Amino acid sequence: MSDVLISAAQSLLAQSAAQVAEPGAFDWQAYAIWTAVVVFLVGATLILLRYVRRSTIEAETDAAAPLFDLGELCELRDRGELTQEQYERLSDAALAAIPPLSVLTELRELRDSGRLRVPDYDKLRARAVERIKTGDATVAKPAPAE
Repeated sequence: MSDVLISAAQSLLAQSAAQVAEPGAFDWQAYAIWTAVVVFLVGATLILLRYVRRSTIEAETDAAAPLFDLGELCELRDRGELTQEQYERLSDAALAAIPPLSVLTELRELRDSGRLRVPDYDKLRARAVERIKTGDATVAKPAPAE
């Protein structure tokens, strides 16, 4: 593709040199070709910038995603692979990664699919509601059990 552009540019330069010998003549064909080349380069640049922007945003989103979702954390805790303290800390991080307005919907979907038990759902929902009420970006720590 670049070879085609180079050959087109060379032919335009040759035509321009021939026109310099004829003052007053305007070559509309050369004008149209140069306009097409500029429009193509601007379009290619915009497409490249859009691609770079999307790949950067996707990389940031992937980096911000929690390692486990809430259902997986409950399963790990139930199997004994996580202590209660580890579960609380990781579930706080998972809740903080979910946008505040969609956290309740996600919790409901996990409960309805059976991946989150009702007692866990109730505790996580209470923490999420507290987070929404306070407008805090992080989940409030639950009160220690007595």
